[in-house]
Amino acid sequence: MFRTVTLCFVIGMVLAGCQSEKNKSQEIDSLMSPAAAPEASAETAKSETSAEQAEDLTLPTTATKADERGDLQLFLNEEQPADENNLVDVTSVWLKNKQTGKVRRLFVTNPDAELQWERMTDGAVEVPIGQIAAAEKALFVPGHDHLILVEGCPDARNIWTYTVDIDQMKAKQFPSTEGLISFEDNGQRVHLGSYNYDTEKGRYSIEETYTIDGKKISSKKIDEE
Repeated sequence: MFRTVTLCFVIGMVLAGCQSEKNKSQEIDSLMSPAAAPEASAETAKSETSAEQAEDLTLPTTATKADERGDLQLFLNEEQPADENNLVDVTSVWLKNKQTGKVRRLFVTNPDAELQWERMTDGAVEVPIGQIAAAEKALFVPGHDHLILVEGCPDARNIWTYTVDIDQMKAKQFPSTEGLISFEDNGQRVHLGSYNYDTEKGRYSIEETYTIDGKKISSKKIDEE
C-alpha cells in the first residue's frame, strides 16, 4: 500500500513538471509568434512619422543657395567649421521646394569618410550616404531631376566628386581629383578633371569622360605643367 501511494506521488510530480514545461514553452512560442507584431508595427509607424517630419524642417538662416532648377533649390549649411583635425567644414545639404515650402535635409558630410581610390579602378563606385567627405559645391545634374552633383576637397589636395540620387538617397563617388569640367548630352555624360605625373615633365592634367552612371568612357591629356 505504501509503495503504491509513493509511486502515485512520484508520477503526479512528473506530470506536474511536464505541464509546467509545456506552459513555459507556450509562453515562449507566444512571444515569437505574429501576435508580437504590433510592437514592430509601432516602430514602423514611428519611423514613417519621423520621415514625414523630416520634410517639415526649417531651412537654417545660415544656409546659402548652391543651385536652383524650377521649383527646387539646393542649399549648403556649415554645421562645423574646419579645424586642426578636419581640413574641411562639416556641411549639410538641403533641398527646398519653393512651391510647397517643404524642406529636406539630404545629408551631412563626413570628413572621416573612408578612402575609395583603390575601388575606383573602372569608374564610379557606390558609397553610403554617410560617407560623403565634403560638399563645397552642389548642383543639379541637367536632364535628371533626381540627381545632384556634390564636390569638395577634404584632404587639401584632391577634389572628391559625387552624384547623389535624392529619391533613393544613394551616392556614387567618381575617381576624379580636379572636379567638374562640364556635362554633355543633357547630363548623360560628365567631364571631370584629374591629374597624373610624368617622370620627366612632372604633373599634368587630364580630362576624363564618364556616363552619368559612372562608367568611364575616355581620358585625354589637356595640358602639362
